[in-house]
Amino acid sequence: MQRYISHIPLTRLLLICSTLVAMPALAYLGPGGAVSSIGALLALIGAVLLAVIGFVWFPLKRMLSGKSRTVDEDDDDEPEDDERDASTP
Repeated sequence: MQRYISHIPLTRLLLICSTLVAMPALAYLGPGGAVSSIGALLALIGAVLLAVIGFVWFPLKRMLSGKSRTVDEDDDDEPEDDERDASTP
C-alpha cells in the first residue's frame, strides 16, 4: 500500500508537466466542415441504433410475444382477377 502512495506525487508532477509542455494542435475546422463532421457522426450513431433495433429488438419482441408471421392465402384482402371490375383496364 505504501509504494502506491509514493507514486501519486510523481504522477501529478508528470501530469502537470505534460499539460504545460503540450503544443497546440493547430487544427481548425471551418463552419462547413464542423457541421458536416457533426452530421456524419449523428448519422453513424443513428445507423447503429436502427441496426440494433431492426436486427435485435423486433425479432426478440416477436419471439417473446409468441406471434409468428405466417402468410395465409385465404386471408388476403386483394380481390382475385375474376372478381375485379371488367371496365377497369
